[in-house]
Amino acid sequence: MPDNPNPQGKGQLALLQLWESNRPQRLVVKEARTLLGDYLASLLVLSAEFRFKPVAGTPYHLYRRHGSWRLSLVAPSEWTTTNPGLYVGSCSLRTDMTWTLTPSEDIHHHPGLVADLTAFVRQFVDTLASRDTLEAGLPFYVSGLPFYQRLLATGLASSVQKTAQISGLGHQGADFWLGSSAPAPLSLLTGGPDMPPP
Repeated sequence: MPDNPNPQGKGQLALLQLWESNRPQRLVVKEARTLLGDYLASLLVLSAEFRFKPVAGTPYHLYRRHGSWRLSLVAPSEWTTTNPGLYVGSCSLRTDMTWTLTPSEDIHHHPGLVADLTAFVRQFVDTLASRDTLEAGLPFYVSGLPFYQRLLATGLASSVQKTAQISGLGHQGADFWLGSSAPAPLSLLTGGPDMPPP
């Protein structure tokens, strides 16, 4: 076999195009709570199992089944015989590489799901509290992630870093992000008041 089996770099262009398509676009100034909530929701979605390339603006659906988060193109009403698990809510990738998350209307009827979401938020808070700044923990490169999740995590990290800078929030410590004026943790993820504990 030759020393360089790909002397013309074939295949590299497609990879570069994928990286380019996941660069954050249309960044806007955000308040600290909004930026932190977008980051947290995005981490939840990117921790889900999926094997497709998400497209900005397309609706997706997040489920919890057998201790795993799953991202799907299939809405709860569209499933026929397969049980996708508990429906967390709908989500969508924004052009700034953060994710929206609109919780299911009956999410509070599933105490186990609420407990799992609460545990996810607590882990996020604990991790953030152990960092000097928000930027110190951004997932610019996480080698253990599958390809698309790694690609999207890099775009998310760049988005959060740049948005923090243009919003005047760059290099703030964990005490700023999680200080006494911070909202109740689970409301960051759901965008509303905290749900009652399970």
